Amino acid sequence: MSGPLSGIVVLEVGHMLAGPYCGMLLADLGADVIKIEPPEGDLGRRVSPHAIGPHNAYFASLNRSKRSVVLDLSSPEGRSSLRGLAARAHALVANLRPAAIRKLGLTYEALKDVNPRLVCLALTGYGLEGGHAGRPAYDYVIQALTGVMAVTGEPGGPPAKTGYSAVDNSAGMMGAVALLSQIVEGRGGQIDVSLYDVMLSQLNYLAGAWLNAGERAQRMPRSAHPYIVPAQLFETRDGWLAVFVSHDEFWRRFCKEAGRPEWLEDARFATMAARRENRATVLAALEPLFRSDTTASWAARLAPLGVVAAPIETLEQALGSELARERDMIVEIGCAGGTIRAVGNPVKITGMRQEYRPPPLLGEHNAALLGERRAGGAGDRGIDAGPTGLAARILARDRRAIARAITAVENGTAEGGAISAELAAHRGHARVVGITGPPGCGKSTLVAALVKELIARGRRVAVVAVDPSSPFSGGALLGDRVRMAGIQAHEGVYIRSLASRGHHGGVSGATRRVVGLLDAAGFDYVLVETVGTGQSEVGVATIAGTRLVVCPPGLGDEVQTLKAGILEIADAFVVNKADLPGAERAELDLLSMLAVTAGGPKPPVFRTAAASGQGVSALAHWLEQREMPASRSH
Repeated sequence: MSGPLSGIVVLEVGHMLAGPYCGMLLADLGADVIKIEPPEGDLGRRVSPHAIGPHNAYFASLNRSKRSVVLDLSSPEGRSSLRGLAARAHALVANLRPAAIRKLGLTYEALKDVNPRLVCLALTGYGLEGGHAGRPAYDYVIQALTGVMAVTGEPGGPPAKTGYSAVDNSAGMMGAVALLSQIVEGRGGQIDVSLYDVMLSQLNYLAGAWLNAGERAQRMPRSAHPYIVPAQLFETRDGWLAVFVSHDEFWRRFCKEAGRPEWLEDARFATMAARRENRATVLAALEPLFRSDTTASWAARLAPLGVVAAPIETLEQALGSELARERDMIVEIGCAGGTIRAVGNPVKITGMRQEYRPPPLLGEHNAALLGERRAGGAGDRGIDAGPTGLAARILARDRRAIARAITAVENGTAEGGAISAELAAHRGHARVVGITGPPGCGKSTLVAALVKELIARGRRVAVVAVDPSSPFSGGALLGDRVRMAGIQAHEGVYIRSLASRGHHGGVSGATRRVVGLLDAAGFDYVLVETVGTGQSEVGVATIAGTRLVVCPPGLGDEVQTLKAGILEIADAFVVNKADLPGAERAELDLLSMLAVTAGGPKPPVFRTAAASGQGVSALAHWLEQREMPASRSH
């Protein structure tokens, strides 16, 4: 890449927005930005429901012109690879919680021995140190805590966030400035930029008014400026106009064009201070005036006078405007399977030829970058680039290999197809158990208890938690992470959440491919847990060899749900939370329904209190003894 930062190597570890935006700004200026991703990839790869070729639209908007390496930084091998890359880098951007930054060795203190001139930037919610450092933070929360939401919106209305991710974008820009300042100085070190600090600093003059004069920031009608009048939105005959009369000379020009020369002699109107003091009177005179003409007419009349005024355009109008085209702000980047259209680099440097590359595929540059390390004598074994090496590691139940392959097969990529084909001969041994039921029945707690029981019996168990409403895939869903914290590190257990939204093939297709891969990896059981009722059960019913329906102790309206289609797909029912009132009645209700159903043998009904382990052994014994129908994951 050409540009003023050509030759600067920046490592980026983070997800979603602030860190990736910081990295993209640097890449646009020519830096070689190496994005280090976990085996499942940046969360941003799965946020948007839209795709351009193999690229998620959200991810593509924040990660162009970078290279991607997959490293499991939780492993010694992954951290060793990171240190090798850091040895020849100029900077590292880490956009994670402070505890994760330290644990994964992403601080200057952890890396200075391999590169004392390395600049390490930590982009966190509340800073690396302090009582709030461990708290989770997202753009919304920072806007809430810094007063931004309180001063946004119309008076009398609810607090409101800005219409875009102001905190994350601002933090990314500030991070880039901080990082470059340290690189220019030529000295390594740790930089601490918090989203909270960045947003608080942007309230500069509003904060200054309170700190020095006790003036409270208030929401102003129609986005008005607190000191400058007129500076706000005005309704016109056919729309809205933003007007900003910054000083009295422009006010004089405006009054003459508007046919109100008498306002120049009116003491209430003549000066900025007077207009501020008489805001209500001034606006009462201006509002009918602006409604007398169209938006386009007002903009055309005021522009030649230097009076700042513009129509309120939609995002679509702005992206399609002549101004955006003139400024080269809408760019096209060729990629496999399509063309990415994106907002371009806002920094225009004389003599610089702007270049863009498509965003990287997950792990696209593993072989090249880790090969460069080996050539440099860093002594890293690297990560296999081809499907053959990856398949062998999956058969050995290498967690990193499984995670990488799941992402590939989940998204229906070419690599995923190759892996599935290569592993096809190894499938057909796992018992695939679908576990479903209404919210609140304790499915995740039951799954955790069942996993513990099965591994105590010497079984290897994989768990797939399917949430069709979520855009995120990755480790376990939040509830599962809490409940399964004591078992997910067990060498015979693998836990993965799976979201269907934005992925190739929806619930059934993505889940079927993932289950097939885990089957080939040699797990004795694959437990597929779905969130909620409805679409998920139908999908699982086509995949699982055995289907468990979990019921809460008080069935209530859930009886109708069971009658409406769940009943016939169940191979067994589990009344969970059996230590709570209503469990016995729920069991009786189930048995009554089953008694009137036509057909052969009735599904058994188990009672469990999964939190204490009660009844789980009997359920596991039934699964072990059951003649398992063939999995439908093939």
